[in-house]
Amino acid sequence: KLRNDVWIGELAHGSQTSWRVDDKYFNGGNNTFNPGLIRSEMRWFLSNPGRIAPQSWPSESGRTTPLYYDEWIACQDSMKDDLIDPTICDDPPTYCFRDILLPGCQPQAIWKEDNMWSPRRGHGAVVANNKIFLIGGRAREQNRIDETRLVGGIDGHKRFETMKDHSTIREDLVLKNDIWISEDGSGSSWTLVNPG
Repeated sequence: KLRNDVWIGELAHGSQTSWRVDDKYFNGGNNTFNPGLIRSEMRWFLSNPGRIAPQSWPSESGRTTPLYYDEWIACQDSMKDDLIDPTICDDPPTYCFRDILLPGCQPQAIWKEDNMWSPRRGHGAVVANNKIFLIGGRAREQNRIDETRLVGGIDGHKRFETMKDHSTIREDLVLKNDIWISEDGSGSSWTLVNPG
């Protein structure tokens, strides 16, 4: 299972290093390694349990198509210039945070505060200047599947063609080379620096 939760590590109280190694790290005279004698002095705290995009648009928004990951993060500063109408990303009135379906409220502008990197593995993380950088990895995102990628039916039955205005979706594993930053140093909020 891929995740996007954030954990922060701290040294145990009074500890100078993150690992404690016992001088007797080999078992007796047979020179076999005893991993029980190396102990971490780190304590870990959950900073952010992770967030994922909703599976669909708000019911009264008038949109009947599923919500894709790129639509959820569309108002990130590094992406909004590519939008047909970037004004949907303007700061929403405060009443929109109480009820997203009120007139004048754009879901993507409201979701911007909740955006973060998609659940993934194989990514890199760096802490520098009290900022956390997350780079690339293999991610799970809800995306449209092109008709040419749909293969056959089940048990010899012909594959059903989808209607042209009805999308076929699934959570696809994709390789990413995006860069996200958490400037609060705790991983609570994230900003997309480079979509890759």
